[in-house]
Amino acid sequence: MKAETFLKSNPVRYAGILEVIRRGTACIHEDEQDGIYLTDTISQIGFIACSDAEQAYRWFCKHDRMGYSLLNIFDEKLKDRIVSEGKMEMMVECHQYAYLSQSQAEMKTELNFVHAERSDLPFIMSVYDTLEEWEIRMIIERQTLWIARMDEIPVGIIGCHLEGSMGLLVVLPEYRRKGYALQMESFLISTLQERGCYCFGQVVKGNHASEALQVKAGMQMDDQLQYWLYHE
Repeated sequence: MKAETFLKSNPVRYAGILEVIRRGTACIHEDEQDGIYLTDTISQIGFIACSDAEQAYRWFCKHDRMGYSLLNIFDEKLKDRIVSEGKMEMMVECHQYAYLSQSQAEMKTELNFVHAERSDLPFIMSVYDTLEEWEIRMIIERQTLWIARMDEIPVGIIGCHLEGSMGLLVVLPEYRRKGYALQMESFLISTLQERGCYCFGQVVKGNHASEALQVKAGMQMDDQLQYWLYHE
């Protein structure tokens, strides 16, 4: 792959792309030494990363509407151009975090973690409404969603989105401010390390509580914002 050196030069920024490639679900449309354009076949999310914004825009136009409704990009000028021309709409801007330490993440917890099952879907949907039901079902089928329990009582949930990013973190109101969010994130990092995955996730710009949690968990932040665009 021509873009390998480019991507690995900033593993925090491009952890999402690297994970899609690692797990073999990348449909690559463009691959050059200074960038890459691909679609993840599981999440159907597009990714464009290129050091040349003009080149990235040409790729975008060349492969317009590649079957995805979400596009992840890393260049503000590219984002502004696509949005101003009405080709896609801005959804959210965020910072990416990744756990790059080679040592096993420290995981001290009083919680028990069990894979979510289909029977847990009503509970999950009642506490997490950001994703649609079909997405949650797929995440459960991929065994990348866990329920954290204390004495068999659910405390919260945590897992990975379809493209591999860490998220879906919910601590039930009555169990907050007890350090459980950090325990849950540390568990997920450790589990993903064991599976050989890239440990990464995004935090919406301005979410200071989540930013602080990532730092406590040992995650490194990419200073450059990344952008999520969408179309109906």
